[in-house]
Amino acid sequence: MTNHGILAIVVASVLVGTGSAAGALDTSARGELGVEGRVFTTDTDDRTDDYNVAVSGRVDVTASGAAVRAKMRLFGRYDAVDGERTVLVPEEVWLEWRSERFRLRAGHQLLNWTATEAFHPADVINSRLFDSAIENPDKFGEPMVSARAQLGDGNVELMFMPVFTKPKGPSASSRLRLAAPGLAVDRTIHTDDDGQVDDDTFVPQWALRAQQTFGSADVSLHAVRHIDRDAPVIYYDPERAEVIALFQPLTQLGGTLQMASGSVVLKLEAAYRMFEPPSGTIPYLPPVPDRDYGLVAAGVEYGLVHASGAGSTLLCEAQAALDYPHEADRLAPLFQRDLLLGYRFAFNDEDEKSLVVLVIDDLERSEHFMLTGRYSQRLGERWGIKAGFQWLHFPARDPAMPLGFEWLDDADHIHASLFRYF
Repeated sequence: MTNHGILAIVVASVLVGTGSAAGALDTSARGELGVEGRVFTTDTDDRTDDYNVAVSGRVDVTASGAAVRAKMRLFGRYDAVDGERTVLVPEEVWLEWRSERFRLRAGHQLLNWTATEAFHPADVINSRLFDSAIENPDKFGEPMVSARAQLGDGNVELMFMPVFTKPKGPSASSRLRLAAPGLAVDRTIHTDDDGQVDDDTFVPQWALRAQQTFGSADVSLHAVRHIDRDAPVIYYDPERAEVIALFQPLTQLGGTLQMASGSVVLKLEAAYRMFEPPSGTIPYLPPVPDRDYGLVAAGVEYGLVHASGAGSTLLCEAQAALDYPHEADRLAPLFQRDLLLGYRFAFNDEDEKSLVVLVIDDLERSEHFMLTGRYSQRLGERWGIKAGFQWLHFPARDPAMPLGFEWLDDADHIHASLFRYF
């Protein structure tokens, strides 16, 4: 965890403790602790791990008063097989002052700008833990100061992010890495607004977002200027024997739309990404191509309520990359032309049972697809389970040089966790 994350935790803990002792704040605490594991189909490669066993937990503490509020939510994992999966993540650690129409918040914040199930072109603020769910990786909390003002039937929010929080990729032994066995990112660098390589963690970044409700439609528009978190340029430097991830400054304009009509929910999410190219040639790295592009994701959900009270939801989504330079295919965004079909079943019982099945197919190469299943339920008042599987079929066009998801071909696996609430 970074120093600014530790400081935010200390500040939030002091406020929560002080408020609780003085009776000035209403406090609550909850969490979960459990064991988790996953098992892959064997690849007969000694450099990779075919299973993982870990202990994980989450603690969530909130405190609120008349005009102030604090929240501290941390996630931690200790993996006994792959030490690189051991993390302590500040998801939400912030202090807030609010009035009737205004809110000021500072600290680690977890934002959800997406409208869709698996394709998220607009949801770019938080860095991610990429050794997690492929279609929706876990997030880090983003250190920021945000100011939100109510406007009509919505709001407008301005965010300042002073720190570049680096994403965390899979380790060299992970079966979910997008690289050859035994390779992982050894070094992460980024360029500044002038296109020069900059190792400084403190990078001024900002975002502006407006949300508004029109009848049954929820609309949002955003503008972001920050260091990209999702689409690095990956190089291998043979002289240094290093895998290098280069993140570039990015301006993104986009928005989301959700509109309900009876049992049907229509969803749209779009963004145009404009990368700041490096100035000149970066030593030991090949030239970085121009790769500005747009992403559009659209979806529809149809809900059914059964006589038992349970509910079914049918899902259909698609995403396409627009204006992408094909000569830079090795840098193409993931899910650049894909279709999702899914089914969600909520039992709506006291055990909170739920089942989700998704299939994502590459429309450019129909033999590329992934099938995902997830099930969860409570076991009484204090225990719960989650389980699932993923079938990944991404045969490489060139077996000597796989690209993107092709590194995940045959990394099929099952996963399960048992946890206790407290």
